[in-house]
Amino acid sequence: LEKVPADRYPTIGDFAAALAGVVATTGTWTRRTSTKTAQIRATRRHVAVIPEPMSRGRKLAMVAGIAAAVVLGTGVAAWSYQSLTAARPSTDSRVREIAVMYFNDESVGGALRDVADGLTESLIEKLGAVSVLNVRSRDGVRPFRGSPASDDSVGKALGVGTIVHGSVESRTAGGRVRVRMIDVASGDVIDRATFEFDSASTLAVADSVAGKVAIFLRERIGPMITLRERRNATKSADAWLLVRRAERLSKDADSLVIAGATAPALLALSEADSVLAGAEIADKAWATPPALRALVALTKAQALRREPEQLPAIVDSGVAHADRALALDLRNADALEYRGKLRWFRFSQRLVTDAAENERGLADAEADLLKAVEINPDQAGAWDELSALYYRKADLNAVINAANQAYRADAYLRSARTILSRLFLASYNQELWTEAMKWLNEFKRRFPNDRLGVEDRLYMYRAKYGKVDVDSAWIYLEQYVALTPEAGRPLARKKGEMHVAGALANAGLADSARRVLLRARPTSAALDPRRELSAIEAAVRVMLGDKDIAVERLKDYLAVNPEHRQGFSSRTGWWWRDLQDYPAFKALIAGR
Repeated sequence: LEKVPADRYPTIGDFAAALAGVVATTGTWTRRTSTKTAQIRATRRHVAVIPEPMSRGRKLAMVAGIAAAVVLGTGVAAWSYQSLTAARPSTDSRVREIAVMYFNDESVGGALRDVADGLTESLIEKLGAVSVLNVRSRDGVRPFRGSPASDDSVGKALGVGTIVHGSVESRTAGGRVRVRMIDVASGDVIDRATFEFDSASTLAVADSVAGKVAIFLRERIGPMITLRERRNATKSADAWLLVRRAERLSKDADSLVIAGATAPALLALSEADSVLAGAEIADKAWATPPALRALVALTKAQALRREPEQLPAIVDSGVAHADRALALDLRNADALEYRGKLRWFRFSQRLVTDAAENERGLADAEADLLKAVEINPDQAGAWDELSALYYRKADLNAVINAANQAYRADAYLRSARTILSRLFLASYNQELWTEAMKWLNEFKRRFPNDRLGVEDRLYMYRAKYGKVDVDSAWIYLEQYVALTPEAGRPLARKKGEMHVAGALANAGLADSARRVLLRARPTSAALDPRRELSAIEAAVRVMLGDKDIAVERLKDYLAVNPEHRQGFSSRTGWWWRDLQDYPAFKALIAGR
């Protein structure tokens, strides 16, 4: 019942094998069902509710009964359990080859034919710009315009594995675009979607709607491509099924982390790691299971960021998993990416106290990430992490270049959230206000209810960009707090108030800004252990001309973050510009 076909059990045999395995190991069976929250979904996976004791014979009878029902329901007369257990889905490698067929105009009197044609051609152009996808040109698909040819025939003629169909129809208040994506190998509809548009702006429909459709298609086709590439790398059906199960658990964990449900997320990650350990045993020559164990360790470390005593062991285990994967395949770009990310995490979280060793770890992280993008120029996650690492080197041009590479290479938009935010921040740091707002608006369009985008918007109130609307700053503050998980809301409110103080200062309301700054100071060191609030207040104090207080707040910040003193000595952001020649600031940065 999974929405994306790639997430479903590929055969009845795989389903029966998984069902039998659950019964044999837990004594119960769990029905996959949609729930209101990811936390409930994960909890159902990990808690077995057994109404009454069940004998082994009864368990086997239940499995047989369910399997028989499935067989009868699908019209299968007879099948071999052993052969179906080893069966695997189609390995058609042409899923990257895509044909966007001309959209049908279903409006009255053909009023939207130009929109349908323009939308098709704009979509071909946008998908064609994605380097890892091979999209047939408009000339290639034009002979099939209005043709009754089947998808299978079109697929063979054009050599594609994915076909996109669409239609445009009129509505009272505008128009509607329907899109569906077909897997040629199976004939399945991978997914479908509907988009509305305003008929008053039909000239802009082709480009704007095509952008939305392109994002939709990229997000859906990504799992299929990854699925098939991994499937072709192993000959063990058992290992394959275990990896798929681990990936489902990891997806649940990601949702739980975002929702702030750390405990069930960690439970899901631990189970995913155990399942991947089984996959390693099932296929000892396959590098994917240990590589994914490195990713699981990274996700676990990120979820436990506020519990530093647990992090060293988790990061070390993740690096060891990546090492095993690379011992099997030296050119495994995923393993290099995950090891590089783990090493960067170790550096950024200051898990190593020796300065020389820490710098070596940073160099090793960069080397891993660069090797990953050398092997696979479309390794978006590695480009994304390199853009973060280049902030450490204060090379903003390199930050923007790596982030742009990441956004270009991220064909399936899995890392778009962090990439767009980093493109915004790099442009912001270079005082490229128009460029910064471009990325911020793109982030808002893609992730309208994400707190990271709201926080970035609050940063803009300190920039010299347009007239400051203080009332809207207060509204963004409340949105920022509401979108923050409950445990982090006290700190989020303080940070948001500091940003609003910056808006007040930028609007010339100095006294109000100072009052808000004093009110926003933390009531205890435990609320802000990294002294983020001290740094934000210092920046606003510079705007207000309160240089002595700014230096005082920076002193508090550097007491906890001494490694940043070197950064201040070699370069400073534009928000410190008016402080650079101030004697107290120069003495502080020199360490005197």
